[in-house]
Amino acid sequence: MHLGDIFTGAEKFIGWVLGVTTGFIAGLVIAYLLVGVVEILQKQLQRIPFFDKRPMAARGLCIAATYLLIFIVVIGVLLAILIAITKRVQTINFADLPKLIQQLQIEVVGLMNSVLDTLEKFGIATDGMKAWINELTRSITGSLSNVGSGVLGFAGSVTGFFTDLLFAVIFSIYFLYDTKGLMTYWSKAFKAMLGEKAHNVFAILLKDLDTCFAGYIRGQLADAAFMAVAVSILLGLVGVPYAVVIGVLSGVGNLIPYVGPIVAYGLTIGVCVATGQWQMLAIAIILIFILQTVDGNVINPRLLSASIDVHPVLVILGLLFGSAIGGLAGMLLAVPVASFLKIQFERFVKWRSEAGGV
Repeated sequence: MHLGDIFTGAEKFIGWVLGVTTGFIAGLVIAYLLVGVVEILQKQLQRIPFFDKRPMAARGLCIAATYLLIFIVVIGVLLAILIAITKRVQTINFADLPKLIQQLQIEVVGLMNSVLDTLEKFGIATDGMKAWINELTRSITGSLSNVGSGVLGFAGSVTGFFTDLLFAVIFSIYFLYDTKGLMTYWSKAFKAMLGEKAHNVFAILLKDLDTCFAGYIRGQLADAAFMAVAVSILLGLVGVPYAVVIGVLSGVGNLIPYVGPIVAYGLTIGVCVATGQWQMLAIAIILIFILQTVDGNVINPRLLSASIDVHPVLVILGLLFGSAIGGLAGMLLAVPVASFLKIQFERFVKWRSEAGGV
């Protein structure tokens, strides 16, 4: 068997394993993100004598309350977006739907080309990022071309997504409910398999990873939620069309450093220019500038862990490497990975200094 065949077979096998375990892996990620919230709620609930004597009942109630809150927020956001879009769609003549779809395709291509031009202007457009944006453009325009014929395929994709989501939620509930038991069990197992010394090194690395990823990801999610709500409210008060949609997309963009402001400014300018609302545009830009300034200097630093102290140059380098290696997912993980590498480098420097007697 040729080496290429071996790699191809291994790649297919890994893809199959990842496909089967999607719900399990997603459940682990969800539990990791929510465990801090659940533990804070449980600590507050156990101040009540009844729940203090029944910690597992308190934890189960906190898990249910956390998921209920998430459900309410998600449904609220979806309804707000639906209402915002519906108000605009009512004025559309559906007899002209083919022309509308063609125009949307032109607008999507123009928007993506503008994004690429902006990235190249700032010198952060890697080959991987260009390929990802071009692929996204083709996917969106292709989907628009097959709106009618792709209904069954879309329904199948939605069914698969919700099936994976259901299993992910089930797994995450089990992980959240027995977090301490699982951690104790696997700690003993790793200690038995690796030995005391290797286990201690592994435990330090896991602690560093948790500090970097938990502090950054949870902080960024909280900041994204704040920015989505704040931008939606401010633009809505000014009267900017699609304020909720712009707010939600700005919040999502805020998960990646420097992307959130570009999304907020770009969409607001595009919508206001398209409708000829120049006075509204000026007010909206000023409000977004004030909000981004407050977020960048006050809110975001407070939400992030104190250990996430990465120089802006290292952040940009991390985004470049992350986009080249893992596309959008790589960009999302670039900062915590850079922070983790920074901590390990500082540990190494300290160790060499102490070993050399410096």
